Amino acid sequence: MKRLGLYIILFLTSLLFSGCATYTGDGRTVLGSRQQQPRQSPEQIAAARRDARIATLESFSQRQANEADGINESINSLSARVDGFTRQMDARGSDVVALRAEADKLRRDIDLINNKLDAIPQT
Repeated sequence: MKRLGLYIILFLTSLLFSGCATYTGDGRTVLGSRQQQPRQSPEQIAAARRDARIATLESFSQRQANEADGINESINSLSARVDGFTRQMDARGSDVVALRAEADKLRRDIDLINNKLDAIPQT
């Protein structure tokens, strides 16, 4: 009886040190320590590194493409603003030409009036 109690104490102590309960991948609870994952071969490790590097490069290239799209949108916006400014300047230029033509017409009218005034005899 004493020996059985000693075995029980040893069993419970070993159970305590090994972990009371662990969980398997499918959600079952088992007694004992966690089982180790199988070791990967060097080829598997290299493939995992390669896949991680490919994923990193894909995300980097996607980020670069997004930045390029943003730059293209900025360029298009700036181009549209420049086109609008050019149209506005062209309109102002045509307004200036029209104002100069009107000013020349008014100068001719003033000269005509001055000539008529000069033709009137002074009393």
